[in-house]
Amino acid sequence: MSDVEGHRAYIITPTDRSGLVIIASTIFMSWMVSCYFIRIYTRMAITGPFDLDDAVAGIGTVIGVAQVGVLLGAVSNGFGKSKELLTHSQIWSAERDIYASDILFLLAHGAAKISVTLLLDRLHREATYKKFCSGILGLTLCWLLTSVILMALSKDMFLRWQVITGLDVILEVTMFLMSIYLVWGLQMRWSGKVVVVGAFGSRLIVIVLAILRLTYLNPDNFSSDPTLTGVDANICTQVLLHYSLMAATIPCLKPFVISFNTGWGHGTANKSQCSNLQQQSGSNSYSRSLKPSAPVQEVVLPPPFRQDLPEPQACVTNVEVGYRRHNSADSIHSHESQRMIIRETRAWMVEHENIEMKSLGT
Repeated sequence: MSDVEGHRAYIITPTDRSGLVIIASTIFMSWMVSCYFIRIYTRMAITGPFDLDDAVAGIGTVIGVAQVGVLLGAVSNGFGKSKELLTHSQIWSAERDIYASDILFLLAHGAAKISVTLLLDRLHREATYKKFCSGILGLTLCWLLTSVILMALSKDMFLRWQVITGLDVILEVTMFLMSIYLVWGLQMRWSGKVVVVGAFGSRLIVIVLAILRLTYLNPDNFSSDPTLTGVDANICTQVLLHYSLMAATIPCLKPFVISFNTGWGHGTANKSQCSNLQQQSGSNSYSRSLKPSAPVQEVVLPPPFRQDLPEPQACVTNVEVGYRRHNSADSIHSHESQRMIIRETRAWMVEHENIEMKSLGT
């Protein structure tokens, strides 16, 4: 038995659960950081450009990593172990580190919310829509400031977390409703709208995690040994924090970019512009995402049999496919979407002459 225990990195016992905190925090942190690297690659190589929402998500990622570092410091000071195994100074140091990690949790979680709000604001240029986004951004900043102030007060801890979580849930629901409003008036397939709403709706899991975390923070679940019984609530905090940061990146991934092309920073057409584009789609020039087919073809009809008449000419030009040019009008409407644009142009030119018949003499 001693041999087996000697090969384990962490041993979980009824009086020592610190290994659970370390494993959960480091695993979810690595996933969160990897997800942000994917976001950077997506911005740099696929959609672009790197904008304020990406920078805020990066700030949240850095704060999330710092939060894990502070939490690991609390574990080294005895968090996760029974107070019977700790000295008074260790308990005080662990509680101090847990308090600091809670502040960093709020800052990183708030950065994730701000990043999503900025991303929503980035996807549309309608005045009313942007006002709503600005309002949500202001409410998020107020929530963040209020949460930090409440953590500094000496009131009941559980009551503070109840207020913070309640406002958190309201903000998450509001951002989800804004994603519905974003695609509601766009002329796109319902399947594409569902994908977009589903991408932003992935944050609804944050609501479930926040409520679950609140149940673990209930004083009824704590005994007189908080450094040991607080492990469950802290693990739920780690899952909530890192998933919140990952969910801020989900709408930026390539599958969602392909399904929902609204410009990604260049804005999108309003309703009148969309109707104009729809009218243009009925003409001979149209855009479609297909594979390239045949090159330009030119057909010249043969001359008629009678050589004494002026030779009519007809020229048919069929341009079936062409790659998108960055300075073309199609590029403007495609918003640099990285798709190939199919443009078909058909033109007919017919020339004819009237021959005046001379009267025959008798």
